[in-house]
Amino acid sequence: RFGTAPGTEEFWALLGRTRTGAARIEAYGRAIERRPCYPWAYFLRGLARLEQGELEPAIADFDTALRMNQRLSEAYLGRAQAWSQKGDRERAIGNYSWALRFNPQCPYAHYGRAQERAAAGEDAQAIADLEEVTKIAPGYAEAYDERGRLRAKGGDVAGAVQDWRRALEVASAGWSRRAEVARRIAEAGGK
Repeated sequence: RFGTAPGTEEFWALLGRTRTGAARIEAYGRAIERRPCYPWAYFLRGLARLEQGELEPAIADFDTALRMNQRLSEAYLGRAQAWSQKGDRERAIGNYSWALRFNPQCPYAHYGRAQERAAAGEDAQAIADLEEVTKIAPGYAEAYDERGRLRAKGGDVAGAVQDWRRALEVASAGWSRRAEVARRIAEAGGK
């Protein structure tokens, strides 16, 4: 059953996907009113709150979704992003790790954990996560860029240039980092 008739929880959840801001949060709240045991509605409302910068309510929604379905890797991912925005690197890394426990092929969780690890000075672990991203999603230009940055920082300029070139190969024409990456290649002597 997937009822999209007005008034059903699925209707409100779908409507929420078409709304923005407070109207989106309200639509997910209406879905929750109709079906309080609907983890996806809590997850989606958490994302909407995260987008609005409402970090504590977002975390509470992710927590509720996870109490209902502890294998909902997307909720761990959302909660990791919220903890990251709050500046709690340890909790962010922990939640990215939980997301990967239930969905080891999630490039976003590997990438997010890599960013947190790099910010914490754990460059070797960050590079290992970025290796996974490039295996899972070989078109993820940001992962090559970040790995190149970390390699350059560690003295592996040749590896950095290789990663940056790969980033340019797989990136879309309008990629916002294109000029910056090309500049780094030139500065490293990789022309």
